[in-house]
Amino acid sequence: MGVTAVIVAAGRGTRLCAPCKPLAVVGGVTLLDRALATAHAAGIARRVVVVGSLDGPVAAFCRRHYPDVEVVPAPDHARGNGATVVAGLAHAGGRCLVMMVDHLHEVATLRRMLQTDGELVLAIDSRAAYVDPEDATLARSQNGQITAIGKDLAPFDAIEAGLAACSAEALVEFASTLNGELEFNRVKGAWLEAGRRIRAVEIEGAFWTDIDTPRERRRAIGVLVDRYGAKSTDGPVARTLNRPLSKRVSRRLLATGIGPNPITLANLGLLVLSGVLLALGAHHDGLLIAGGVLAQVASALDGVDGELARVSGRSSAQGAVLDAVCDRYGDLAVLAGAAVAAGTEAWPWAMAALVANWQLSFLRREHERIAGSLPASHVRWQWSRDVRILALAVSCILLHPLWGLIAWAVLGNADALRRLIAVLALARSNGKPSASR
Repeated sequence: MGVTAVIVAAGRGTRLCAPCKPLAVVGGVTLLDRALATAHAAGIARRVVVVGSLDGPVAAFCRRHYPDVEVVPAPDHARGNGATVVAGLAHAGGRCLVMMVDHLHEVATLRRMLQTDGELVLAIDSRAAYVDPEDATLARSQNGQITAIGKDLAPFDAIEAGLAACSAEALVEFASTLNGELEFNRVKGAWLEAGRRIRAVEIEGAFWTDIDTPRERRRAIGVLVDRYGAKSTDGPVARTLNRPLSKRVSRRLLATGIGPNPITLANLGLLVLSGVLLALGAHHDGLLIAGGVLAQVASALDGVDGELARVSGRSSAQGAVLDAVCDRYGDLAVLAGAAVAAGTEAWPWAMAALVANWQLSFLRREHERIAGSLPASHVRWQWSRDVRILALAVSCILLHPLWGLIAWAVLGNADALRRLIAVLALARSNGKPSASR
């Protein structure tokens, strides 16, 4: 797109209580990881990271993980973040998008900035929901132009959001006329005082936040989980019962940097253990109850790996395949354990439940291949995996595992039949050929 992302990453992170602010983990990945990923997702191919020293941890991190990213030192960074910005712009040249590494933004916001011309363009938010105005840069605007900007501005009608699109040469030349302390806010204010224009891009309540303190980091993680944790395809039990628990766990884990795949494998371990307890429950009621409880706990925690992946931006086809395979083996363990506990008459029902699992998985893929997604009615009232596991867990807790197996088999196959009818109707209306015929 002919634009360079200049990411300001020379901050020390004293208020955040982090040894290196750009490498502080927020939402499962470092602030620098998130800024680089957001710029890339917005279509910016060239990314420049401005650091205090080429011998520091941020430069080493980039060399190790992002060899395609340009790392530039800011020798005068002690003058203020404006000096760091100027160092990056002087290196990059041309049209640039200046990003503060401690600001989280949506990709859509960056794209809006890229579509706006002007020597200096700032993103402002008149409905900022996730930042403290007392600690933010304030702005007044009129007719798409910023008329005043500063920390102690009164009155104000918007908050400056930490994104600036600009002509590198114009801003570097102007900053060279300023002596002494060189905060970026001072550059912006002096630019206005010199009679030059700053265009405003009103982002109107889009998600963004500035992370300077541990409290702001915790708040940002909570907001990210709430916004991106749940899936539109969640079943009724997942929406009302499972997500509240899985989100609590995810908020804790997202501060550690752990990836989603280990959580997927750990959840499989819980389901296998549940199956073992259910099988041993054939002779000990307490173990049968424990197995049922653990099955439901594992079902609730099954959403954690997906939440970690979506919030941290680490969703992948590999992870999706691993999750699907582990779910199937986990279901097998639970069904087999419940069948052992229920006796020989339960095995036909366990086999019927397994067939329902296979059919539902296959028909879902076929529906998505033909139509792109499941209809809302199927999602909201589906007898999905979360519903089936809850039914089995409750029956085991009540010491009647056979009931749970019957419920799983009946509900699962009824849902598969409903989905089959929908897929056949779609295939007939679309005339889309199958990949296997």
